[in-house]
Amino acid sequence: MLYGAGKDSGAVTVSPKEVNKILHTGSGHNTIFNLDLPGQETTPVMVIDWLHHPIKDTLMHIDLMRIDLARPSA
Repeated sequence: MLYGAGKDSGAVTVSPKEVNKILHTGSGHNTIFNLDLPGQETTPVMVIDWLHHPIKDTLMHIDLMRIDLARPSA
């Protein structure tokens, strides 16, 4: 699920392999990366929540939040 930055929420499909790479970096889920959405402009996002299968340990679901890089954080 993709949400945030005052825009509509929506379901997106991402590569579990690519998301797992991000989650296992030094900054982990705090990594801001660009999400390329077909028919829309690329948007910076961050992983907010994720769910792995309890037995297979495969990524089942993630929540992504849009990041407005022009707006200072509170």
